[in-house]
Amino acid sequence: MTAAKVRTSPELGRPARVGIAFRLLVLASTVPWRHEARLVEPVRARLLALKMEGWMIREASARNFLIWRSAVCRQGRSRVIVLPSRHIALNRDERSAIAIDMLAAAGAIASTSELDRALGGAIHREAHYRSGMARVHQALSYGWAISTGSPGSIP
Repeated sequence: MTAAKVRTSPELGRPARVGIAFRLLVLASTVPWRHEARLVEPVRARLLALKMEGWMIREASARNFLIWRSAVCRQGRSRVIVLPSRHIALNRDERSAIAIDMLAAAGAIASTSELDRALGGAIHREAHYRSGMARVHQALSYGWAISTGSPGSIP
């Protein structure tokens, strides 16, 4: 198939199916997403709708989340969204901002402004994204930022 045929393919707008090896690696390194209530409602509703459409919505530890975030960003339309584990001490707005970023990276929304409009300015997405990712990196570096966010807390 030539490059011109690929660009004009009717399948271009639809998310690509991922291979069996990719799916097995995701399943082995993540856990199922549990319809988390610690997300703002438009984000949670979008994730639930995608799950009903057959997307893989998963959670991962700090290390695995960063690995899969990189893979999803690089691969693009993969029908896989990996979110940080609920054990990482993120508040609702930080968790939602990271989820919006993952939705955009996976091709599940046209742009982040789609959900920003639905939120009506309820969260400052960029600031919450930065602080949330800092907490994910903190959890990776120190092994804490779990549950309460205090050193020595045990999940």
